[in-house]
Amino acid sequence: HMLQNGGLFVSIGPLMWHWSGHGAVLPDDLANGTMNETSNVEGNFINAKHKQRTEHLDQRYLQSVDFTWEETRALIVNCGFEILEENDIRTRYTSDALSMKKVDYDCVFFVARKIA
Repeated sequence: HMLQNGGLFVSIGPLMWHWSGHGAVLPDDLANGTMNETSNVEGNFINAKHKQRTEHLDQRYLQSVDFTWEETRALIVNCGFEILEENDIRTRYTSDALSMKKVDYDCVFFVARKIA
């Protein structure tokens, strides 16, 4: 409802949509089966330490959604857009040009027009 018919939706970036918070699972958060197990993440039990460290967070901070470009494209089209342009682009993300550590993402650049 924010974009009028004929308006353009332009995006470039990795296909990652997540809440930015401090709820990431750290190596010490994985229980070995003997600690107070509270929840299951990808087959690993999370210990009480993680629950205590993150209990103040909205539970959405502990979630993320990762779609493929094909899934994302279908969502965009099903929401009333036509894809005008799409290209795969490798981009550098949050790095210092002088640093030895650099992070590259395979991104999708697209332009879509709202038609419905």
